[in-house]
Amino acid sequence: MNKLISLLAVLLLVSACSTQIQQEVSTTPETSGTEPSGNLGSQDAPSTSEPEQGAAEGITLSILGQHNSRSDCWVGYKGKAYDVTSFLPEHPGGVDAIAKRCGTATEFEQAFIKKHGESKVDLFMKVASFKGNLVI
Repeated sequence: MNKLISLLAVLLLVSACSTQIQQEVSTTPETSGTEPSGNLGSQDAPSTSEPEQGAAEGITLSILGQHNSRSDCWVGYKGKAYDVTSFLPEHPGGVDAIAKRCGTATEFEQAFIKKHGESKVDLFMKVASFKGNLVI
């Protein structure tokens, strides 16, 4: 009887682990062929965003400019488009420091470099979600 109970416990444990692994695999985004990026809300969590449809052709300044609000904030940096929406409330310099430059490339990049130089580029790459290459 004890062996039967032990066997059932092991089967339940294996089943639970298998289910958990299947859920993790099915919710993990595919990252091959995309630029490495981090989740804006957490530096430890993997990004769940995918490149914008049409990203293979590139993100135009017009498309970038459509993402110009606090609830949908993309910026251009070094010829690439990034979504920084979730990072806005976490920005130590305040939401407005970035929010007024949502939807811009040159304006954001110049302000970023003026304020941070190269000192925050690595952090930016961790908190920003790559959306595609800019087509200028």
